[in-house]
Amino acid sequence: MLLLETESLVFVPRRSACQHEEEHECECGGNCHCGELVEVDDLISELAELALVKNYANVEEFAHYIAQEMINRVRHNSQLMA
Repeated sequence: MLLLETESLVFVPRRSACQHEEEHECECGGNCHCGELVEVDDLISELAELALVKNYANVEEFAHYIAQEMINRVRHNSQLMA
């Protein structure tokens, strides 16, 4: 089970994010959480590898299923913790 952060964060996807492991000031002047983006990218890579190993012909349906299940589990676990 993952430990939850004490405060809520807003996820902001950045395609050109730097790959540092800690929070810092980016060249664009914005504050980013590069470690978080690396974690998300690693998870996506694992799911992509699974889709490739299974040779899914319907990758979009697989991705939609993963997204929906993640949303459902976050909502369910949030209700349990309330």
